[in-house]
Amino acid sequence: MLPLFQNGAMVLLVVILFSRESSDLLKHTAQATS
Repeated sequence: MLPLFQNGAMVLLVVILFSRESSDLLKHTAQATS
């Protein structure tokens, strides 16, 4: 159960970082287009 929990934490961290970067990219593209 512990390794599974660690895997889930890593996936969650990656998802959070990816969503944060993608939102930043969307902001940059929105500023460039406007």
